[in-house]
This record gives sequence, C-alpha cells and structure tokens, in this order.
Amino acid sequence: MKIETSGFGSLDIQPDQVIRFPESLPGFPEQLKFALVSTGERSPFKFLQSLGDPSLAITIGEASALVPGYKPSVLPEEIEPLRIEEQDRVEIFIVTVVPENPRESTVNLQAPVLINRTKRVGKQVVLQNDSYPLRYRLFDDNKKAACR
Repeated sequence: MKIETSGFGSLDIQPDQVIRFPESLPGFPEQLKFALVSTGERSPFKFLQSLGDPSLAITIGEASALVPGYKPSVLPEEIEPLRIEEQDRVEIFIVTVVPENPRESTVNLQAPVLINRTKRVGKQVVLQNDSYPLRYRLFDDNKKAACR
C-alpha cells in the first residue's frame, strides 16, 4: 500500500510493516495503525508513521541497542493485548526525542513500546515503578551506569 506522509513523502508500506495498537498510544487516541519504517539497514532507529495522520511520525529506537541492560518489568495483564506466544518475536522500543543538536537526544525509559512482530500488534506500557527515567540522555560522557 502507498501512503503520503508529511515527513517522508510517498512511502510504499508492506503488510508486515503495519502495526496495530488496540489501546492506542498515550496522547494519540485516534491513531491505532502505524507503519514501522526503518531509517537504515544498520540503524537502531525507526519511525512509527501513523497510517491515519500523515503528519504524525514518532521516532523510536531499539532498546537493546541504545540502552544496554534495559529490562523493564511489566505485568502480564499489561501485555495481554500483544497475545504473546512462545514462538512470537517481541521487540522493545523506546520513544526517542531528537532535538536540533542530536547530542542532546533523550529516550523515555518509563514507557517502552512493545511490538509483537509476529502478530503485528503493539502497546506502549507505562511502567509502575520509577527505576527508569522519563528523559534519559543518550549521549552523556559523564553518566554512570544507565540501568539498574
């Protein structure tokens, strides 16, 4: 399927790129379908491009590549909509904010986006504890270990 976007122009979206969010992402209640768009073959960054709003694209990053040791604890009922089975491929992403100076980029470790790639279903989970920060700087040469 072809979609028109504000940020990327015309995109050819394959069915395996479409991710459904049955509970929507916080702040975007009307947007339930997104395309997972790669930014490059070896890049840990991707975009969740809304299929309903051409101007909405959310930058996300592969948690394991950006914040080694990040292991969010989620309750089984929180991920129930993902319908995870043993053979499913589930990935954890973190919402990324890239300002004008990319060295000041932050990620939200308090609300990871989990995607069951096998079933193409996603959910953003707000963690119940505060062991991870809402704004974690990706590039901070003076920072201590990121995750506990």
